[in-house]
Amino acid sequence: MGFDLVEFYPPADIDGLSALTAARILINVIGTIVRQS
Repeated sequence: MGFDLVEFYPPADIDGLSALTAARILINVIGTIVRQS
């Protein structure tokens, strides 16, 4: 399984919404990897 987070540019992140979304996606991916192990 692979994962690549692209096009995240913190200076353009309004109210941290992109960072929050990226973090949630990352947590979901990690959880999926752990469950598959």
